[in-house]
Amino acid sequence: MSERWLDQEERAPRYELLRAVAWCSARASAGDRTPEHALRSQELKPPLFGYTAASSVWWLCSTRVHALGDRRPPVSVPTPQEVAKGRLLLFDNDHTTFMQACWAASHGLIDLHDVPPWDAWVFHFEDLQLRGSDSPATVLASWIPQRYVPLADAAVDESVEWCLQWADELPETSQKVLLDALALDALPCDRGERWR
Repeated sequence: MSERWLDQEERAPRYELLRAVAWCSARASAGDRTPEHALRSQELKPPLFGYTAASSVWWLCSTRVHALGDRRPPVSVPTPQEVAKGRLLLFDNDHTTFMQACWAASHGLIDLHDVPPWDAWVFHFEDLQLRGSDSPATVLASWIPQRYVPLADAAVDESVEWCLQWADELPETSQKVLLDALALDALPCDRGERWR
C-alpha cells in the first residue's frame, strides 16, 4: 500500500500548527536536552542544499506528518488553550545579520544564522507586514513551547534588524492575517517562566 500525499486542506497552516504543538510539546517536556538540541530532532532535520526556504518548510512539515503517524487533518482546529502553552515566533531571513547575538542570548535555541529550531517550524507566510519594516516580508512562523519562550525572547531582544519577532507583537493587520490562516481567535502570547 502506498503513502498518499496530503491535499491542500490537510496542508493548511492550522493543521501544521497542531502538528508542531504535538511534536514540540513532547520534546520540551522531556527536559533532558540542552536548548541547542531540544527542538532539532534528526528525524525532521531539513535538507541543507537544493531547497528554497518555502520548500524546506514543506519538506519538514510532510516529514513530521508521517513521523506522527497522522495522514489526515486533526479533527479540530487549534484553540487558544491548545497553543497557549507556547508562542509564535516569526523569522525574516532577509533581515538576519549573522552576528550570532541571537544564538548566544538563546543558549543555542536560535541557531548561528538566527533561524528558530526546525522542529518548531509551522508555515512559510508571504507578504506579512512586520514591525520596523516599510514593505511586506516573507517569514517563517515557528511555535516555541513555553519552556523555551524566555530564551527565544532573549534572542528577539538581540535581533538588531528585527529578523525575529513575536507574532502577538505585530501590527494589527498582520495579526489578523495570521489569525485567519491559523483559524485562531487570539495569538498565543504566554511569556513562559525563566528557563532552567
